[in-house]
Amino acid sequence: MGRPQAEPHGCRDGLDLLRSFTGFASSRIAATLLQAITLVVIARALAPTEFAVFSATLGALLLFQAFADLGCGTAIARFHNDSGQVLAILRLGRDVAVASAVTAFVGLFIAARLLDSLILIQLLPLAVWVAAERQVEVRTVYLVSWNRIVRGSIALVGRRALVLVAVLVAGVVEVNSVEVFAISSAASSIAALIFLGARIGSFAVGDGVAHQSRAEVLRTVMPFWMNGIAQQVRQLDLVVLGAAGGLQAATSFAPASRLVPPLRILPTTYAQLVLARLSREGRPLGRRDVLPVVILAVPFYLLLAAAAYFLLPVVLGAGYGSSSMPTAIAIGSLSLAAISSVLNSGVQVITPTHAASIAWVVASLHLASIGLLGYLIGANGAALAGAIAFLVQIILLLLTLNSPRLTEVQAVH
Repeated sequence: MGRPQAEPHGCRDGLDLLRSFTGFASSRIAATLLQAITLVVIARALAPTEFAVFSATLGALLLFQAFADLGCGTAIARFHNDSGQVLAILRLGRDVAVASAVTAFVGLFIAARLLDSLILIQLLPLAVWVAAERQVEVRTVYLVSWNRIVRGSIALVGRRALVLVAVLVAGVVEVNSVEVFAISSAASSIAALIFLGARIGSFAVGDGVAHQSRAEVLRTVMPFWMNGIAQQVRQLDLVVLGAAGGLQAATSFAPASRLVPPLRILPTTYAQLVLARLSREGRPLGRRDVLPVVILAVPFYLLLAAAAYFLLPVVLGAGYGSSSMPTAIAIGSLSLAAISSVLNSGVQVITPTHAASIAWVVASLHLASIGLLGYLIGANGAALAGAIAFLVQIILLLLTLNSPRLTEVQAVH
């Protein structure tokens, strides 16, 4: 059997796109809540300074995960209707997975010895998670691009639930929660990879031929890879803030740094669906693609920011009182991040190289702003730096989408 066919009338208009998004978004919401609860449980089990170390390490590993999939997740959404291209992308991703796991393990081990950090030793199993998790995401994106959301949803919610249960049990039996988090994250990702791998092999690319060499497919995915790395570079926010603003600022900003990325899953999921839809229909980004984000995401994140300001000390404990304001600002800035995610998909479908260039400019601005504003006003400054970066990205993406040069590229497509 060849590549899967989209559901009847799937993604032919704005309502169908929202229907597809709603189906998969429900599982993303559940997974986000499970992940957030897991982090809360770990935060309560650790001292604030220990949680800052845990958060900074997790952020660095998330950055490395961008290398583990080589941009294949976004590229496979862009080229999902070409079975040969899909097969070549999957093959390249598998080739680099083992190397990335070994590299992550060695890096964590060396860092643990140099810093004499027990937490880093306990997080060593995440080296396996780095490789497996990204491969799971690549396969999920491919299935979702064809509106095959059930299996991807099961794999997503299932692995997050297993990690949460493991961490909760660790607390009950008084086993180290960080170590259990690392082991269960690796094990659940491997299980999900096996679960999704069987589905991909059964119908997705069964008759596909990898018509590109590894070097050729690497050139194809390179712009998507560079874009993904630029997005993940922002995960170094705690490292930069700690160096510029000190340990106290980093400690106050740690909850925002770790709670905000899971909350970006919803707009990035919608952006992936938009990218797949634009690729399949061969058209540029339109207002109907952006409007749902403006109507739904903006008020959602602003209300969530207000709630976080009051509830964070209650949920995490009084020791995190100084984290309320920076977390509220960071969550509120996701209303801008949601818009930029969709605009980024619009640029990627036509000229992924331009999208990658903008992403790197904005990532550089983000980290530089964290250093400056973090030094001047601490954790609140770091949160404001994120909002400024997202606003700049929106402006640059809009300028690109409306440039005469891009119009010429669209005409060629």
